[in-house]
Amino acid sequence: MASLVIDQHIFFTTPYSLPTLLAIEPDLLDEGAHDHEHDTSIQSCALVEKGELDATRFNRWINELVQQQGQQLMRMKGVLNFHAEARQFHFHSVHMLLEAEPGRAWLKDEPRENKFVFIGRNLDFPQLRESFLSCIH
Repeated sequence: MASLVIDQHIFFTTPYSLPTLLAIEPDLLDEGAHDHEHDTSIQSCALVEKGELDATRFNRWINELVQQQGQQLMRMKGVLNFHAEARQFHFHSVHMLLEAEPGRAWLKDEPRENKFVFIGRNLDFPQLRESFLSCIH
């Protein structure tokens, strides 16, 4: 079973920059330069849920999810509220690669919500929400 990997670099990547993209792909904005079709099977879903996550259950769940649905999952991102943790937890996944790290401390009056986004192909969002909620402490 894959383990949740903490990576200090994912949140310090270079932000979107059109000049940088054009240096990499000069014909990016040229009409007719790209031959592709948009895939309407790709969808996104965002969850905002109160409660504290159980770290063990979340780790087991996210690893099983990636192993079972990794081909359909394109991306996942989240700011999570783990039980007995004073800091936010930042989570990021691209296909089957998982990365996570502690973030800043929760502010005193800030709602401690879990915010999680799934992007993928033909995903069962009600089932994803239900299984995510099973990780709440």
